[in-house]
Amino acid sequence: PHFDESQKLTRLQCRLADNPTKDGWVTMKGNQGKIYLAPFSAHTSSIKAFEKYQVSTAKLASKAAGFLVMKCKELAGCHQGPLVEAKGKMEELQLRVSQVQKKLSELRAKVQESKKEYTRCEDAEKQALNEARELKLMVAIQKDVSEQLEPVEAADKQLNEVLAPLSGSEVEAIASPSSLKKEADELMAALKEKVAAMRKAMEKHSAVKKATKGPLSEARQSVVKAIAKAEMLRDKAASAMEVADSFTNRVAEAAFARVKRALRTEALKKGSLDAFFKEMAEGEVLSTEAFQRQIASMADLNLSAEQAQLAISHVSKDGEAKEGISRWRFLQAMQQYYVCVKPIALTADFVIGKSKPQRMLSEDEVIELLEGPLGDEKLGIQRIKGRALIDNVVGWISLSGNQGSVFLKEIEKPFMHCTVDLPMEENFRNSSEAPLRTLKAEEVIEVLEGPRKDILEPALRAHCKVCSDGTTGWFTIKSSDGTTLAEEGSARYFICTTAIAMTDNQNIKACKVTRKLEVSEIVRLIEGPVTDQDSGVTRIKASSTKDGIEGWVTVKGNAGTTYAEEKSKICTMLRDVPLHKKFASEGAEVLRMLRKDEAVEVLEEPKEEKFDAVVRVKGRALADGLEGWLSRRDRKLVDWAPIYKCCQSTVIQTTLATKGAALLRKLEEGEDVEALEGPKEDKEVGLLRIRGKAKKDGLSGWMTLKGNQGTVYLSPSTRPQK
Repeated sequence: PHFDESQKLTRLQCRLADNPTKDGWVTMKGNQGKIYLAPFSAHTSSIKAFEKYQVSTAKLASKAAGFLVMKCKELAGCHQGPLVEAKGKMEELQLRVSQVQKKLSELRAKVQESKKEYTRCEDAEKQALNEARELKLMVAIQKDVSEQLEPVEAADKQLNEVLAPLSGSEVEAIASPSSLKKEADELMAALKEKVAAMRKAMEKHSAVKKATKGPLSEARQSVVKAIAKAEMLRDKAASAMEVADSFTNRVAEAAFARVKRALRTEALKKGSLDAFFKEMAEGEVLSTEAFQRQIASMADLNLSAEQAQLAISHVSKDGEAKEGISRWRFLQAMQQYYVCVKPIALTADFVIGKSKPQRMLSEDEVIELLEGPLGDEKLGIQRIKGRALIDNVVGWISLSGNQGSVFLKEIEKPFMHCTVDLPMEENFRNSSEAPLRTLKAEEVIEVLEGPRKDILEPALRAHCKVCSDGTTGWFTIKSSDGTTLAEEGSARYFICTTAIAMTDNQNIKACKVTRKLEVSEIVRLIEGPVTDQDSGVTRIKASSTKDGIEGWVTVKGNAGTTYAEEKSKICTMLRDVPLHKKFASEGAEVLRMLRKDEAVEVLEEPKEEKFDAVVRVKGRALADGLEGWLSRRDRKLVDWAPIYKCCQSTVIQTTLATKGAALLRKLEEGEDVEALEGPKEDKEVGLLRIRGKAKKDGLSGWMTLKGNQGTVYLSPSTRPQK
């Protein structure tokens, strides 16, 4: 049969059985569900023929019975004559017709019962045939299921054999964890492919999905159980892979811990980890090859090549393996710090009692680990050798007591960042000397020493006017550390009371004018005063404080006229000193630097500038590695963690230099970024940038912290202020 989509009819091409010459298309089933043609069978045909004959016979009997009833009624009143005999014959015929009708009824009942019995036999035969067919199909499906499941089970078995060594507790006993993990990853991928292929292969058995009983139901259960088993094996394998990942990480951590201990011990011989890094590295980057050579040279480590590589990968990350390990990343990985959570003694010797405590550590003090932890078996405690950042005292400290008291808690390496521009100075004691350089707002330092309080003596400050250019401001005569920066009387100065010429020699009659001095111009005495006996003129040799030109100047004429008179309250700089806009020097704007030997006129009596005790921190700037001291006050220098949040959309680029850098992607507002390097300055445009990793997708690249118009793109996360 064919289904006509346009008319929604089922049609059949056929030929008439009683007239083979006629054929054509006939509708089997209408679009309303009416059936016009049904399948033909000899049994059905004979039954229909019989029923047709039976119906016609019953009609004849009924017709005869009706005729006889009618005639009997007509002869009901006849009691004599020849019709009486006819009446009797008709009654006999009526009885015979009634008997025939009864037999026909009984025959019809027998036929109906036979039809039911035939149907029952037919249904039983059909059911038997169907069960045999389903049983055959079930066997075929179960065979296919078994064949599809077999490679999954084989792959799972192979994977488990590879994973077995990566699930133990002896992390140092596995020499080739990376190779095993790589093989396991490949086998896991193959297992997933086989499970997916099996699921797809089972789709061809969709005919049994709705079966609820019989062999097909069993076949359906076989398919469901096989798929469930395959997925269970895959999920168990995934869990085993997680265990293997964790084990491999533990191998890496164990190898890294051994390398870290060995390198710290070696660093003590070199002076510091920083010095050790400089010895191993080429410039600011340590190549993985150089790192591998260093590890291989330390025979006591007894690490396999893969264990060593895992230790290196634990140090390098985010693509650093190819480029090399930066100094910051190396120190961040190798250095270890503790904070004192309960006061504890710091001793010179490992064994407690061999020496007196050097001092007590206070709560919140930070310690850099130099050696250890080592166990004191007698006391049952762990001790470390460390350096107290606050004062650089080195000694042994207990991590905890044998009764469970905790004295030191491990913390991340301390960093700080500037919230405003801050001067970095060479010495701990704040002085009036020019800073090493001024750190920009958002620059970060790694803490080397401190925080330490510096109690300052008052400085002597004076309001002045610079003789050379007339600039007015405040300068320090004597710094808080007692250093004299400028003094009055170390040189003599004269001020012009009237305009007068400066000449090239003393003899007024044989000299040439070099330039004209203006009223109130100040000159510094070099030689004289000398009075010329012939002319009676008093002259001095001096240099102009404006332009440094030297020459002879008449201070008094032969008639007693004064052209220049000695000037008091002039200070001469003994070294370079900053000229500030305001009296308070801390954070004041520097107008310019007063150079050594420069002269200023003091406008007011000098005043004492008193200082509060200032907390000083020695740090190394991440931007250029410069080391120096900074003052920590008024939240201008705060704790820093290498996490930033995007405050305004910006871009992630490939290089530190913004010009010519390729765009990786746009960084959206609200995204978190982990700093991997910097902040460093793009000197061409004067912007601070970091190399960071976006938490969203792990993409690494360079990003700008703040635009040159003040727009903040990335805001740092700060630790609680101590």
